[in-house]
Amino acid sequence: TNKYLVISKDSICNKAFQSIPRNDGQSQSTYENSEIDNYLETEWFISLSSNIKNAISITKIKQVSYDDNLKKQETGYNGQTFNTIDRHVFLPSVEDLKGLVDLENTSKVKEFLGQTSIWTRDSNYNYANDARYLYVGYGGLGTNYVAIVNGIRSTFVIDLSKVNYTVTGTVNYK
Repeated sequence: TNKYLVISKDSICNKAFQSIPRNDGQSQSTYENSEIDNYLETEWFISLSSNIKNAISITKIKQVSYDDNLKKQETGYNGQTFNTIDRHVFLPSVEDLKGLVDLENTSKVKEFLGQTSIWTRDSNYNYANDARYLYVGYGGLGTNYVAIVNGIRSTFVIDLSKVNYTVTGTVNYK
């Protein structure tokens, strides 16, 4: 296959996950149609060159939540269900990040993050308005109120058969 999951090396910008209460009845930590989801799928994606946009595959993603013991849950706060959605660009999930960096190794997490904590698309099972993020302060997975500003690492699936490219190196923080 020529399709690869790409997570940007650096934060593309700093934004709140969802700065104000939603008017659709969803909790603020719902990724689908959140401010951060809309920014990535519209503003950021649209700003890319047509060659890159054409090479990015629409991907089915689903938000999950993690409880205070970091146990993965398929539902969110108060039994909230999450839809599978189609996106060009999205926030990485905790699972996406686990494939790239050992989340149990604080020095590896800090090396991966540099100076910027980053959002994941996953929420906190125990709180309606908290999402999971990778925190540079202690080099691990944490939870933060969604109106707080953190870094964004754009994530997408690219079909390399649709672009002319040269591999210059890879980085693995495991």
